[in-house]
Order: sequence, then structure tokens, then C-alpha cells
Amino acid sequence: MAFTRKAISSIEGLTSEQIDKIMNLHGTSMADYQLKSEFDTAVQVEVDKKTGEISKQFEGVDLKTLKEQAAQAEKLQKDLESTKLNYTLENKLIKEGVVNAKAVRALLDSSKIEFKDGNVTGLDEQITALKESEPWAFPKAQPAAQGRPQGAPAAQLTGVEAEFLKRNPGLKI
Repeated sequence: MAFTRKAISSIEGLTSEQIDKIMNLHGTSMADYQLKSEFDTAVQVEVDKKTGEISKQFEGVDLKTLKEQAAQAEKLQKDLESTKLNYTLENKLIKEGVVNAKAVRALLDSSKIEFKDGNVTGLDEQITALKESEPWAFPKAQPAAQGRPQGAPAAQLTGVEAEFLKRNPGLKI
């Protein structure tokens, strides 16, 4: 059944005044419906326009290539961090005066060493422990040689040295 004046008039007990009020109310609600419909159409037009603009920005972009490039960039970043860590470790070991940096690196637990923002954490503790457990890797500074340099004349000869020189005149001490 359609919502028309004729259909409403067929309802018993309604006066023409009541029918007019019903039709006015129906007209108001239909006007709202038409406004909503026009708004929905305008929104859809705007969405289609924006979708078209965004699609144009990504024309010719291959998603597979982008994923490959992102993976490659991530790998390069990890390689760079690894190189920085290796360089920092080598410098630290050389500053500590190790005999063989490669051998000492093999003794380090790399899972406990972290490189963040140019700083290495976990290395100093391991070096301290290695100095105690592996003293061969960290030689102590040799004290300066005492005595006279080779070939330098003796300041004073002892009796033994004097007798020795008498018996061996061509020999230098």
C-alpha cells in the first residue's frame, strides 16, 4: 500500500484536517530523506574523487619491488650496525693492549654485547673477566731494562770483570 492521500482517506474515522496534518508530516520526513540522500551522494562523489587522486599517486608503483627494497634497506641497516660494532670492538681491544684481537674476540660472548646509539654495553665486564681468566691475552707492560746498554763502557769494573778483560783483551763487555 502506497502512502498517498487517497490511501489515508480510506481509513475510517479520519477527518480531512487530520489527513492534511499527516500528509504535512510525511512531506517533512520525505524532505529530510531527500536531504540525506543528496548528502550521501555528495559524500560518495568526494570519496571517489579522493580515491582517484590517491590511485594516481601510486600509479606505476610495484608493491613487490617496494617490499624487496624495504627488505634490502633493512639488511643494509643491520650490516651497518654490525660493521660499527666490529669497528668499536676492535678499537676497544687494541686500546686494552691485547696480543691478538681476533683470538680475544673469539673468547667474548657476543650475545651479551649490544651496540646502541654508538655505545657498546656488556663489553667492559667481559674484558675485565678475561684479564683475570686469560692473562696471556693482556700482557703487562715490560719494565724498562736496568743496567747499562750493550756496548757502553762500564762505569767501574769489579775485580772479576777486570781480571776477565786482562785474559780476553779483544772482548768488549
